[in-house]
Amino acid sequence: MQHCDALADLRQAAALEPRNLLHLANLAQALIDLGQADEGLQAAEQALRHAEAFVPALEKRCLALMACSRWDEAHDAFASLARQAELQRITLSPRMQATGAVLASRWWRPIAVGGAVLRLPCDDDHDAIAGWLADAAFMARYHRFQPVAGRAARNYIARAQRPPTETRRREWIIQDRHGRPAGFAAVVDVDLSHRRGELLIGLPAADASSSLALKASIAAMAFAFGALHLDKLVSHVYGDNPNAQANTLHLGFREEGRLRNHLRFSDQPIDLIVNGLLAHEHAGNAMLRRLRDRWLTADVIGALHWRR
Repeated sequence: MQHCDALADLRQAAALEPRNLLHLANLAQALIDLGQADEGLQAAEQALRHAEAFVPALEKRCLALMACSRWDEAHDAFASLARQAELQRITLSPRMQATGAVLASRWWRPIAVGGAVLRLPCDDDHDAIAGWLADAAFMARYHRFQPVAGRAARNYIARAQRPPTETRRREWIIQDRHGRPAGFAAVVDVDLSHRRGELLIGLPAADASSSLALKASIAAMAFAFGALHLDKLVSHVYGDNPNAQANTLHLGFREEGRLRNHLRFSDQPIDLIVNGLLAHEHAGNAMLRRLRDRWLTADVIGALHWRR
């Protein structure tokens, strides 16, 4: 009830003083917060019709477009906001600075890698994702403690549509060269303050191509270091999966420790191997550099703001 009364007061203030830009900006923020981003966008744009360089309204327009999942428009809106803030010598809030960094990564765009693609999951992927999650043997290798039943597939698709600043993860579907969904790729537990995240790659098919997993890893690592500007990636490997550990070390990760009997699965204690890869190690790895140059196109590398 209090939210409704406050929103009514903001609407009334904006109606009584339509040229009071702060009223409109405050109304836009309230509408965004209440899940009415379309109307919040209208309020922000109304303010901008009176003063196109009004920074609070530029900020609300960007936030409203993000809430509406209009990511390319949100990217352009942030660019306008940043230009005006610089011209007017206004310092953006830490929240907006972090938002701008993630928008600059264009995280929602697919990444082509050697004929394969990392892309956002969509509704058409639901049955494939649900099948993978229900595959106990695959999930024992990929992620033993991830929810797999009920709305798990729907939740995976919905969560992946939101930015890493909100979900602390970037999740893709790996699509093979024939356009078929083939598995999961993700950077999870993203901490932009400490600039670290965890790499996850999983292909359910028993005969899954090792080259496809490698391509997915190359693209996901390039995104993590080049677009999110992480300083470190970690990879946690179950102690009873030596093949996964060998593949992780092949990617340039270093084993940093073994947590003995750290997890329990089917009432059996399992070690957890902790591996790490630093940004400068990734950039300086000759094999990884050759594969990036071979599989990632110049426009993709440019879009990821790759640090050479």
